[in-house]
Amino acid sequence: MKTYNGAIIDPIDERDYKLEEVGMFAPVNWIEKKGIRQFEVKDQSQSSSCVANAVAKILAIENYLEEGRYFPLSARDLYTRRTNNGGGMNFREAMKLGHEKGITLEYLMPSNGKGEAEMNKADDRTTFTEMTGSILAGGNYISTPFNIDSIASVINQGKGVLLGFRFDYDEWDLEVPIINPKSKLSCHHGVAGIDFTIKDGKRAIVIDESWGFRNITQRYITEDWFINGRVTASWYFEDLLNIKTKEPQKIKYRFDYDLYYGMRSPAVSKLQEILISEGYLFIREPTGYFGNLTLEAVKNYQRDNKISPVSGYVGPKTREVLNHNNK
Repeated sequence: MKTYNGAIIDPIDERDYKLEEVGMFAPVNWIEKKGIRQFEVKDQSQSSSCVANAVAKILAIENYLEEGRYFPLSARDLYTRRTNNGGGMNFREAMKLGHEKGITLEYLMPSNGKGEAEMNKADDRTTFTEMTGSILAGGNYISTPFNIDSIASVINQGKGVLLGFRFDYDEWDLEVPIINPKSKLSCHHGVAGIDFTIKDGKRAIVIDESWGFRNITQRYITEDWFINGRVTASWYFEDLLNIKTKEPQKIKYRFDYDLYYGMRSPAVSKLQEILISEGYLFIREPTGYFGNLTLEAVKNYQRDNKISPVSGYVGPKTREVLNHNNK
């Protein structure tokens, strides 16, 4: 049986920013599209650099949205910064590096068609390539739910999405991969989701493929793959400092009970309204979910209002200040 494991599963990290806290995008209109978005074809050859190639693709798309021109980025620049030994790369680490370091241009550190040995060389990295990469760095890296509608809603904003899938080689060896219930899940692969459509009567995410066996460079991943738990990762870039929020308004509200990380309630929505209006929280709209962004915003609010301890927990002291300032 052929195997491939270029993608390394991420351990759960509660610090991740989540789309459900940032604010969901509007649902998409599912239709069979006549034209699918096209970008440059990436070729990872025999290397295990699928995740690096996918992140280089979605970051290039992100820069295209901002600049109006598409510049291919170097998967090798990203791949050589990974911390794991051996081949493959973690999804979260790749996104974090794309955010913190950026990725330089493909022509400065060529990666297309290079094997594993060549993909592990960075002797052509220079101060100039690093500076170029930093200019092209991505915004915050945000995880999404593993459902097809959420992922399509992100792509509908013009973005690309880093996706991970588990499968057997024979399942994937088609333009429209088909699930085998008896799959051994021998392969783990990272790809770039770049469009969505109806394919053969089913909702599907269109992926750009760097592992192009049979010369298939785009695949249609139907809703079956999302329903049956074959998705292992879903990430995208978004600059939260530039996020469009609703016009801030003076809020009157009394907090009668404590609020804390992981909580979901209408009171959390009111807290988020206040934090947004006062410039502490950058999300699209109040979501009612007390995640890491809200936690950080509460800590900054506590710090500025001399509330101790600065814990992010909205207890009696913090509620007293909130109630005084918003009565």
